[in-house]
Amino acid sequence: NENLEKRLPNIKVPTLIIWGSKDKTTPLSIGKKMKKQIHNSTLLVIDGTHKIPYERPKEFSDKVIKFISSI
Repeated sequence: NENLEKRLPNIKVPTLIIWGSKDKTTPLSIGKKMKKQIHNSTLLVIDGTHKIPYERPKEFSDKVIKFISSI
Protein backbone atom coordinates (compact mmCIF):
# COMPACT_ATOMS: atom_id res chain seq x y z
CA ASN A 1 0.00 0.00 0.00
CA GLU A 2 3.04 2.28 -0.07
CA ASN A 3 3.21 4.75 -2.96
CA LEU A 4 6.74 4.75 -4.40
CA GLU A 5 5.84 6.68 -7.54
CA LYS A 6 8.24 9.54 -6.72
CA ARG A 7 11.17 7.11 -6.86
CA LEU A 8 10.45 5.66 -10.30
CA PRO A 9 12.34 8.35 -12.27
CA ASN A 10 15.44 7.51 -10.19
CA ILE A 11 15.66 4.02 -11.73
CA LYS A 12 18.51 4.24 -14.23
CA VAL A 13 18.97 0.61 -15.31
CA PRO A 14 17.08 -1.20 -18.07
CA THR A 15 13.85 -2.37 -16.46
CA LEU A 16 11.36 -5.03 -17.50
CA ILE A 17 7.84 -4.47 -16.22
CA ILE A 18 5.62 -7.55 -16.59
CA TRP A 19 1.89 -7.10 -16.13
CA GLY A 20 -1.11 -9.36 -16.31
CA SER A 21 -3.71 -8.24 -18.85
CA LYS A 22 -6.52 -9.18 -16.45
CA ASP A 23 -4.89 -7.86 -13.25
CA LYS A 24 -7.64 -6.51 -11.02
CA THR A 25 -5.37 -6.07 -7.98
CA THR A 26 -3.22 -3.48 -9.73
CA PRO A 27 -4.73 -2.34 -13.05
CA LEU A 28 -2.71 -2.19 -16.25
CA SER A 29 -3.06 1.61 -16.23
CA ILE A 30 -0.58 1.63 -13.32
CA GLY A 31 1.91 -0.41 -15.36
CA LYS A 32 1.58 2.02 -18.25
CA LYS A 33 2.19 4.91 -15.89
CA MET A 34 5.29 3.17 -14.50
CA LYS A 35 6.56 2.62 -18.04
CA LYS A 36 6.38 6.37 -18.68
CA GLN A 37 8.20 7.21 -15.45
CA ILE A 38 11.07 4.69 -15.68
CA HIS A 39 13.51 5.69 -18.39
CA ASN A 40 14.69 2.76 -20.51
CA SER A 41 11.87 0.47 -19.38
CA THR A 42 9.90 -2.15 -21.28
CA LEU A 43 6.30 -3.02 -20.43
CA LEU A 44 5.34 -6.56 -21.33
CA VAL A 45 1.67 -7.51 -20.94
CA ILE A 46 0.97 -11.23 -20.57
CA ASP A 47 -2.47 -12.82 -20.58
CA GLY A 48 -3.27 -13.42 -16.92
CA THR A 49 -3.96 -11.80 -13.56
CA HIS A 50 -1.77 -10.39 -10.77
CA LYS A 51 -0.12 -13.79 -10.30
CA ILE A 52 1.64 -14.12 -13.68
CA PRO A 53 4.78 -15.85 -12.26
CA TYR A 54 2.54 -18.58 -10.80
CA GLU A 55 -0.04 -18.78 -13.59
CA ARG A 56 2.43 -18.80 -16.49
CA PRO A 57 5.84 -19.62 -14.98
CA LYS A 58 7.47 -20.83 -18.20
CA GLU A 59 6.39 -17.83 -20.24
CA PHE A 60 7.32 -15.49 -17.40
CA SER A 61 10.80 -16.94 -16.91
CA ASP A 62 11.45 -17.13 -20.67
CA LYS A 63 10.63 -13.42 -21.02
CA VAL A 64 12.83 -12.47 -18.07
CA ILE A 65 15.76 -14.53 -19.40
CA LYS A 66 15.35 -13.03 -22.88
CA PHE A 67 15.30 -9.51 -21.43
CA ILE A 68 18.37 -10.09 -19.24
CA SER A 69 20.23 -11.64 -22.16
CA SER A 70 19.54 -8.57 -24.29
CA ILE A 71 21.09 -6.03 -21.93
